[in-house]
Amino acid sequence: MRPHGWLGRLPDGDRDGIPNVFMEAMAMGLPVVSTDVSGIPELIRHNRNGLLVPQQDADALAKALGRLIENPELRHRLGRAGRETIVNNFVSEQSSRRLKELFSEELAAATPWGVKGTIGYILKGFPRNSEAFITSEIYLLERMGLRLRLFSAFQGDRAATGSRVQAIASPLTYLPESGEARDGGFIPWLFTNFPRYLPSHLQVLRIAPRRYLRTLFEALRLSFRCRSGALLWPKKVFYKDFLRSGFIACQVNEAGDVRHLHAHFCHGSTTMAMFAGMLTGLPFSFTAHAKDIYLPKLNPGDLLQIKMRRAQFIVTCTGANKQYLEEACSDGAPVHTIYHGVDTFRFHPSPDGEPELSVILSVGRFVEKKGFPFLVQACRILKDHGHRFQCRILGEPDEQSEFVQQLICELSLEDSVVIEPGTTQDELRALYRQATMFVLPCQIVNNGDRDGIPNVLAEAMATGLPVVSTDISGIPELVVHRDNGLLVPQRDVHALAKAMEELLTDAQLRQKLGQAGRDTIGRIFDSATTTKQLCSLFEQQTCDNATVQKESHATCC
Repeated sequence: MRPHGWLGRLPDGDRDGIPNVFMEAMAMGLPVVSTDVSGIPELIRHNRNGLLVPQQDADALAKALGRLIENPELRHRLGRAGRETIVNNFVSEQSSRRLKELFSEELAAATPWGVKGTIGYILKGFPRNSEAFITSEIYLLERMGLRLRLFSAFQGDRAATGSRVQAIASPLTYLPESGEARDGGFIPWLFTNFPRYLPSHLQVLRIAPRRYLRTLFEALRLSFRCRSGALLWPKKVFYKDFLRSGFIACQVNEAGDVRHLHAHFCHGSTTMAMFAGMLTGLPFSFTAHAKDIYLPKLNPGDLLQIKMRRAQFIVTCTGANKQYLEEACSDGAPVHTIYHGVDTFRFHPSPDGEPELSVILSVGRFVEKKGFPFLVQACRILKDHGHRFQCRILGEPDEQSEFVQQLICELSLEDSVVIEPGTTQDELRALYRQATMFVLPCQIVNNGDRDGIPNVLAEAMATGLPVVSTDISGIPELVVHRDNGLLVPQRDVHALAKAMEELLTDAQLRQKLGQAGRDTIGRIFDSATTTKQLCSLFEQQTCDNATVQKESHATCC
């Protein structure tokens, strides 16, 4: 008989789901070891409530067993956490109640036509390496049974072809826009793209002429209302977004199953969603993130407030953003804080321990709000103090790429600080597990731009890395100073260097903060939990508006 502690996928595809003996053992407080196949990772989270190893890897299995034999504290911690997992999530009565609730939601989400409502997702570009959280969100919503149609204004990153992107099954439609004319001014853009959008607009006009004319006049009105001054030209971006929304509306009408529109980022994509909603009679919502909230030029005049009042609901990724939005528009749609979340199975601690040479990892686009110059200067201080390390800064090239590279040369840090291009999520996971600490010295820049809660911070914490960041925006909602990470004031190079030096020299502190950070992510920021909150909002919305949509599509006035 093959023991359940050594599970694998057989040549014919046979495998275990979640073996009941695991739940029984965990309920008794026993630490468990298994493999990361089938449904087992849904029960066992590596280094949190048990140990997982690759299937058919005898060396990894022996190493995991050795850790438990030699470390009674680890046995006790994993055993206690395993029992808590069973009590909180796998009690039989609780599971039956959840199943009943799921069936009820599924029936309630059906429209009067008997077809489950589909959500139209409107994005500026897809997929993007810097917006992997959107890819993860779409993937998980699909897994939860939600039907989506994706509309993207532009092609995403060619390199963004990770396993999550490839696993997405929702139909994706790119707008028929020429990328060549994007930066050539409004007249060349209009000359090139108007013929591409015209057929869709004629179709929408034919189906619902009154809606079309109302939306056209609204786009014209907003272009004058939101201009920078009375004597200046109207905002041409509204004409672009109106043309784009006409194509989306035509696609939605042809599909016939979309019941709600949702946009990511509250500037251009949400403007398209608002216009497309007016053209189709569909409600819309949006997720607000960072600079799209705080930069006035992205929502000139009172455009943000207009969108907030017209939306059905608003989602944002930090409590700080929620407070700002509610203060900006007290009579707007309800604002929900839903953290992006991290897949704690994909991002988990390395079983191999720390590298011999300390590795300081930082990830982000080379823009001012990331604070990379302060990280480079802090590395110079560490070098002067005699520390040996390698600092790796990964990110897509942007406005500060050359400046950061020049600063590295000026401070003679070429042998210790390296800039590397952005990478995929699958490759990034391995880099987290090879690092000693993760540092991201974010700042609020003069124009108001800032991060919310950078996803890379949460990913690093999920892998058990100790993190150092700054006490701005939503970051303190994730990182609690000296509890699960270290926080320093923004732009304070000496405080940053001191925090990094403390982690370099104190292995016990690294382990304590790393474990606490991992626990925080599992408790609050696990993507399965956060995405379920968003899924519930969508299901409620499609249910509430089903009858209205039926009548609206019937009249088409």
